[in-house]
Amino acid sequence: MDDFDLSDFDGVCRLFPLPELVQFPHSVLPLHVFEPRYRQMTEDALATDKLLTIVQLRPQGELNELGIRAIEKSACLGRIIRHERLPDGRFRLLLHGLCRVRLLEEIPSAKLYRIARAILMPDRDLESPSIDPSVLSVACRAFLVKTRGRIEPELEAMLSSPLPLGILADIVSQAMPLPAEAKQMLLDEDDPAMRARMLLEWIARVVPPAVAGGPRSDFPPPFSMN
Repeated sequence: MDDFDLSDFDGVCRLFPLPELVQFPHSVLPLHVFEPRYRQMTEDALATDKLLTIVQLRPQGELNELGIRAIEKSACLGRIIRHERLPDGRFRLLLHGLCRVRLLEEIPSAKLYRIARAILMPDRDLESPSIDPSVLSVACRAFLVKTRGRIEPELEAMLSSPLPLGILADIVSQAMPLPAEAKQMLLDEDDPAMRARMLLEWIARVVPPAVAGGPRSDFPPPFSMN
């Protein structure tokens, strides 16, 4: 099956809520599953469509309509592409991000894990002035060299590929060491050009635009952890 074929998606997501973690489409996320509820969720996924949904938890104290800890409204639907079942019942997984989803409502369930109705949220046609993907690639390289001193070969290969802007922006969003709040803003945005502008603005605060290859702008406002 093509990982990105979502014809088997029935509009119901198995939720894997995590604190301060955001997955983007086109990324691969390693997961260690040990809690009983998520072991059950993994078993159910492996027995059917292999789909799980990574969603960020809201801050402690924020509750939803079911009286449990609130989660963000935008999440990433992914498919298990590799798994290892350990002797004690735990799992090691690789989850391939497929598509943004908008969570509509959580559904009461007898399952140990949480589920929600959702709709797919594919990228919109460009509504903002488009950006040359190579500008974002150059900026990302400059940022990572300055902050980390190197770029992983796998990421370099992707940055060098002729990718559409939306896919490239998601790959860069996953790779960049941004605060979880900033990454959630990027996941919420389904306009690829807007995501690219947000990334270029962040990079420009660390790497001069003349080096990074991106324009300075007044949008978006500085990300805040408050």
